[in-house]
Amino acid sequence: MYFDFNQERILEVAEEASKLGIELFVLDDGWFGKRNSDTGSLGNWTENKEKLPDGLAHLAKAIKEKGMLFGLWFEPEMVSDDTDLFKEHLDWVIGNPEVVEAIYSQMSHLLSTVTIDYIKLDMNRYISESFSSHLPSKQQSEVNHRYILGVYSLYEKLNQAFPDVLIESCTGGEAHLSTMSAHVSAVPNHQVARVTSLDMRKDVAMFGVFGYELNPLALTEEKKEAVKAQIKEYHAYQELIQNGIFYRLDLTDKNHVGWLVVNKERTEALVGYYMILAQPNPIYERLKLVGLNPDKAYHILGKDKDEVRYGRDLTSIGIVLGKNYIGRENEYWSREMLGDFNGKFYYLQQIDK
Repeated sequence: MYFDFNQERILEVAEEASKLGIELFVLDDGWFGKRNSDTGSLGNWTENKEKLPDGLAHLAKAIKEKGMLFGLWFEPEMVSDDTDLFKEHLDWVIGNPEVVEAIYSQMSHLLSTVTIDYIKLDMNRYISESFSSHLPSKQQSEVNHRYILGVYSLYEKLNQAFPDVLIESCTGGEAHLSTMSAHVSAVPNHQVARVTSLDMRKDVAMFGVFGYELNPLALTEEKKEAVKAQIKEYHAYQELIQNGIFYRLDLTDKNHVGWLVVNKERTEALVGYYMILAQPNPIYERLKLVGLNPDKAYHILGKDKDEVRYGRDLTSIGIVLGKNYIGRENEYWSREMLGDFNGKFYYLQQIDK
């Protein structure tokens, strides 16, 4: 939907999301100023009453009544040239610390008057030419560092005033390091038009703070049931994913990716193995694991696997991903071909043996 929405439409989406089991509903870009495209209104963090005639407070209350938390999008680092903030304070563009207080003032007003549980602070632009009219020539090399100090200053003000509000630093352009939110997006993908299966998107997103970035009203009934099952699956592993130790597995080529998360007690683990492009005559693949107790046995469960192996075995030999088709040529040629962008997902639990 992007910028093309109104209050009624948002509540329809929220109603469907609540039925799927979504816990937090985030209103993204387009709710403020006269934001009907990506060319204006950044820096004017006031409600768009044409789209939201009853205001954000009413919308947040309605969404909470549907059993979900409410989140709101901001892009505080940016300003558009059609806003009063830009026109009245042109000298604030890059490098003037006064802008932090001005942005905080707008945000704190909303956070004080609307029941907001979560804010998404987007970072969509690189600073390609670092220059500030606020600093003398000898200090121009400090601009990038001072910018980050300004970001931290804003975060600190928000944290101190609103300690119960969860903040996500969305790293679209600035490459800030923060907890990774991982969302199942719509297909075809809106940036590259790639189409991947719902299972593949879930298996990848499962290793982060799991969510969906799509219109649930556009899903088929079959897909809606699948989403409900995926959310339940994530809840089953949520403690492990968010508090376990994450490893990027060492693979021999760039066409495959392997991830593993194991709890601190080394009693359970999740493994994800992903192939980007399908290959003819694939090698006999094995995925060597890390972080397991070498002397303990683990029950491995996945769509194509249900077996018990020792930790020592899994770190030295690994999970065998291929099959031995010697003498079974007909079975080999009639097997299901998964195609590009597919993965395998395994849960390991330590057992007594």
